[in-house]
Formats: sequence, structure tokens, C-alpha cells
Amino acid sequence: SEYYVYYHDMKVVDGTFYVALSAYAPGEPDDTYDYRVYFTMSDDNGNSWSTPLEISDSNTATRNIAPKIEVNGDDVHVAWLGSPSGTELVLYYASSSNEGSSFGTGTQLSGSSTVSDLSLTCNGDNLVVSWSETGTDESSVMKARSSSNGGTTFNSELTVSSTDDVSVNAPSSTNDGSGNFYISWTRFDSSDNKKIVVARSANSGTSWNTPVQVDDVGDEEQRGLSSIAASSSRVGVAWVDVYDGNGASSDGDIFYSYSTNDGNSWSSMEEIGSDQYYEADSYATALAHSNDYLYSVYWDGGDNDPEDDSNGNDIMNDDGDIFFRRSSDDGENWDDTVVISNSDTDGRTYDPPAYPSYFYSYYRSDVAASSSNVYIVWSNYNYDTAQYEIRFSGSSNSGNTWSEPEVISSEDDEVNSYAPTIASSGDDVYVAWQIGRASCRERV
Repeated sequence: SEYYVYYHDMKVVDGTFYVALSAYAPGEPDDTYDYRVYFTMSDDNGNSWSTPLEISDSNTATRNIAPKIEVNGDDVHVAWLGSPSGTELVLYYASSSNEGSSFGTGTQLSGSSTVSDLSLTCNGDNLVVSWSETGTDESSVMKARSSSNGGTTFNSELTVSSTDDVSVNAPSSTNDGSGNFYISWTRFDSSDNKKIVVARSANSGTSWNTPVQVDDVGDEEQRGLSSIAASSSRVGVAWVDVYDGNGASSDGDIFYSYSTNDGNSWSSMEEIGSDQYYEADSYATALAHSNDYLYSVYWDGGDNDPEDDSNGNDIMNDDGDIFFRRSSDDGENWDDTVVISNSDTDGRTYDPPAYPSYFYSYYRSDVAASSSNVYIVWSNYNYDTAQYEIRFSGSSNSGNTWSEPEVISSEDDEVNSYAPTIASSGDDVYVAWQIGRASCRERV
């Protein structure tokens, strides 16, 4: 049957590859098409896959989209959005205790108000699901529910945002492995300015502190799409910002801030997106951490060295590139920019700014790290074949040098490949992406 994959999320644990995806596909018994959430896995490095198992139930909710997945031991957790009435979207959750061989019936975790974004993070049996939910007068709030028994039961929902949040979106969540859970999001204040804020729970989601503003200057109309990561000693947040008070242009750039006291206070925000080259828009950052290095990779329309080693981006020839930076002190300082996608056959990288904001994280490049190995994937437009392809580059020395970018997707000129995501475990590297044909889209 023909089908169309819209979203996917993946995790790799001890060499096993877990994927949750949303596809527009027919279902039983009458082949009626609907948006459905499926699960599949591979325990042999992607050589074979389990038959996709539908987790959602179109008899309960239609338009099931945007799944998020977390794995702990044999437990697999999946949360997604679905519509019980055919109009608004609400939050659903289902879990498996046997590595995804079967799932329990999906449970609605949110109320009847519309949910637009969600995030999921777990540590052991502790699980936190967060989401933005429409309130009154076109406002919205950030909410969360937690479980201390692997998703068997959940505590009552809590409102994590404060009265300073007139509206919220784009939650990103993480935990430090020792009971501290964090949620970052974009706050819209009463003047419609945007702020990046972070809330912390010191008890695995049972209660939350008052959100703390991370960005420390300006009232920008374009600030958001945060990504958060945490270790036992530091919490870091990266986001897109148009602030130009540090001498940068008003184009979008990547900024970063960190906290060494569990998110109670934050460092001055630092531009890590484009302070060393001809400047243009920077978007869609991804983070990874390994061997005391924090890695950042993002899309950029600027030129790192226009005089001596141009990567082809200037005001007349903007093809977009994938930029890489690293920090050896948890984001306090950053090394010089490296253009990963600069090669003799470089085309046009998939352009996140050309799509609505809710697609940025989905169409971004991605990074994974294990020990001193760092791996990056992105979608590149090949002008010779007139198709999008997935490219890969790796480093075995923590980003000091990089392999020549190579194409890892299909060479079939009728196939477009995009939306890559990557994970690594030891020396094993796993990449998933979507392919588009004339009749359907697939996950590979």
C-alpha cells in the first residue's frame, strides 16, 4: 500500500535501534487512510527490522502525529498527538515492557484543550512528559506529567509555566541522570517579546520551580527553538536569536547559555553561530556531548572564510552549509567554526528557514558522539542529479579533522532523501531518514 511518513524519532540503546514514526497509511479492517503512529526496531545494526506495529488507535483518535520515544531497559515509552474529536489535538502515551514486542492501550494524558508541541525524557523508572497547551484568549501554557513507575501511572498534570508566560511553544526536555529534570521553551510575554526560559524539577517531575529566563539581553521578536542538555555538573541551552547588540547582524544566529547551579542562574548568552565569518542566518541547532566535549552543529547561510577558502555563501550565491563548533568547558568557550559540508560536490543543504518553524528540528542536520568519535548527517541538494541526498561526515579525534563528506542514501534519481537523524553506540553508527518518491514517502 502507498503511505506517507510525516515524523519520526529514534533512540539507540546498547546496540538496539528503536524508531517511532507517524505515517499516513491504511489500516484494518477496511484500508481506511489515517495518520497513524507505528513502532519498529532493529537489533542487528539495521540489517533487518521488526514489522511496524501500530501504537495508536484510529477508533480512539485520528490524526496521530509527532511521536517522541524514550527507552529504559526493556521499557519503551512513546508519546504523540492525536485528535479524539477530529478537530483539536491532545496528548497520548503508550508503553511496552518487552522492548516493543507489544504495547499497552494508548492513554490520553492531557485534557480537552489543543496541544501543539510535546517533549519526553526518562531516567530509570522516572518519566516526564511535557507539552504546550492552548488556554483562554489565544494564550497557552506549558504543562507536564510525571511517572515514577515506568509509565504505569502518572501524577496529575502540573502547569510549569508562570504568569509571565502569556503564550509558550517548542518545549525541549532532558535530565541529568540523578533526579533533576529540565524543560526549556519559548516564552511570549505581554508585549509579545520572546524569551528562552528553563524550569527545573529536583524530584523527577513531582514539582517544578519558577521558570528562569536564560537569555539576558534584549526583547527580540524572533527568539526561540531551544535545545537543552544536562550533565551532573552543568545544564546548557542553545537557541535561535536575532539579537545584534554584540556587533552581529540582525540575521538569525545560534546563541548558548549554561548554568552550573542546577538552572538557578545562567551565564551571559554567547553567540556561537556566526561570529567569525560573513554573516547570514543560522538555524536549527543540534547538540551532542562526549569525552568532555560539547558539540554543536547547525545550518548557516554565511561564509566562514570568503577570501581564502570560500564555501560559496555570499549575498549572491547562498547555498547554505552545515557548520560545526565544539567546546571543551561545557559551552563557556567555543572553538573556531568548521564548515562540514564544504566539498567539491557541495550543493544546497536542506534550507530550514524556507519552512514553517515547527519543521526546523525535523529538517535540521544532526550530530552524535561516542568517545572521541563524532558523526554528522545532513540533507544536500545535488544539482547534477536534481535530487536531495543524505550526506555523512565523521571525525575520530573529537572534531579536529573530518572525513570527506560521502553520500549514504539512494542514488536512484527518482528518490529524494531528507530529514536525517543519527545515533551512535561505541563504534556503531545508526542513521535514519525519509525518502520521497512520486507515490509515497518512506522511512529508511
